[in-house]
Amino acid sequence: MSGKPVPAFDYMALKRLFGGLIIVNNNFDRTRANAGIAKGHADMIAFGKPFISNPDLVIRLFLGARLAVANRETFYGGGEEEYTDYHVLRSAEPDACYQDHERVWG
Repeated sequence: MSGKPVPAFDYMALKRLFGGLIIVNNNFDRTRANAGIAKGHADMIAFGKPFISNPDLVIRLFLGARLAVANRETFYGGGEEEYTDYHVLRSAEPDACYQDHERVWG
């Protein structure tokens, strides 16, 4: 999610060695997560830190909506500030809601 380069990792080798379903997590955004699934690098993608600042992350990813910016200084400690009070999505651009309508609605 940071946009910074990440070290290369051979997901296919991991899948071959493990032999089961693979869940990966390595700074994925919506585009990279969909590509990873499509390429067979993983069976599922996990999102960790983005869930803290986006309690409605699944809906935001589905709609292609902008993600809330996280305040890393409030992660995993301290008080309630921002850890429990990030706002949920109240609206999205109309094109975000309908950009993939054929897949969604058949």
